[in-house]
Amino acid sequence: MIAIQLEDILKTPKRILVASGLKKDLAVLAALKGKFVTHAILDYELAKAILEKSR
Repeated sequence: MIAIQLEDILKTPKRILVASGLKKDLAVLAALKGKFVTHAILDYELAKAILEKSR
């Protein structure tokens, strides 16, 4: 198994999240709120769910 420390991830200038499917909404929202992600590529339904839950 390969692992990377959180500190090393946060030092990376561009952190891209790619996700699809409503089952991932809470995990994606947590990653966005935690500022672990600088760019996100999501399907329409997931993006819509994230926006609704973040209000």
